[in-house]
Amino acid sequence: MNQRTVSGRLFDAANAIFLLLLMVVTLYPPLYVLFASLSGPSEIVAHKGLLLKPAGLTFIAYEKVLQNPMIFKGYLNTLIVVVGDLCINILLTSFGAYALSRRTLRYRKLITLIIVFTMFFDGD
Repeated sequence: MNQRTVSGRLFDAANAIFLLLLMVVTLYPPLYVLFASLSGPSEIVAHKGLLLKPAGLTFIAYEKVLQNPMIFKGYLNTLIVVVGDLCINILLTSFGAYALSRRTLRYRKLITLIIVFTMFFDGD
């Protein structure tokens, strides 16, 4: 029924290999940071090449970070800003969506066009 050609199967294999390599290249930097944070300072400095596991497993880095009282203040500030911004954004988006859903709103099409245009083109 659904017979694949040799070139189709070859393309699928090459595509799978490419995507696996892309996945490895994408996942390695966060794994490196995790393994380096779990390694001893002298072991990580002396290590050469790829870091595929923690060199000298230790939690000293996490102990030092958690001893700093400013870390928890920073996370609290982040949480307050995220929750506050989320509430404000949901409220204002709801107001705007309700207003744009009214057919009697003057310049509704122009406002919608401006909103959609800014979604397509970044300001950077």
